Amino acid sequence: MVFSTAEQRHRRSERASDLFGHPRGLTFLFATEMWERFSYYGMRALLVLYMVKLLLLPGHVENVIGLSALKYLLESIFGPLGVQPFASQVYGLYTGLVYLTPVFGGMLADRVLGQHRTILLGAAMMALGHFMMAFEPLFLIALTMLILGNGAFKPNMSAQVVDFMRPATSVVTAHIRSSTSASISVRFSRRSYAERSAKNWAGITASPQPASA
Repeated sequence: MVFSTAEQRHRRSERASDLFGHPRGLTFLFATEMWERFSYYGMRALLVLYMVKLLLLPGHVENVIGLSALKYLLESIFGPLGVQPFASQVYGLYTGLVYLTPVFGGMLADRVLGQHRTILLGAAMMALGHFMMAFEPLFLIALTMLILGNGAFKPNMSAQVVDFMRPATSVVTAHIRSSTSASISVRFSRRSYAERSAKNWAGITASPQPASA
């Protein structure tokens, strides 16, 4: 690719502030997303085991706010549920809602709060949800906070990558457009030259030949 002098200076200044060839802000996004995923998958891996071996056993299950109502609702759909099937149903409901709420988190950011404030709100809700997991009565409320926090955090955090990559992509796009326009112009000029040559040759061949003596 051939860039102008101003574009080359701009690209050199950007490279000077890069880290490992990428914008420095991308490192912050990576670290934040990494720890968010660490907390999500780390807790999810132990969720069913925690419910089966402790939370849903007699002496503990009675203390959880709203758990009896949730069990009644699930049993009205799936029939009687033991400890392990009920734990699996809670796990599946939690996981499904985690991947559903980002749709509404994106709408909230686009129409009401904006990306940055929605990200901060989602991060605060997830941190509060993980803290509340330490208290048995708040188990379902903690899962709800994690679901809503992930919905606000996840889609808008990932979308921030586009803002860091937009300057580079705009330069490349502009170069591609100019190259495409130049190639189209060359193609048309070649075709017009070929057409003129063909017409001239046709005129020469069509002209009457002088009679031989």
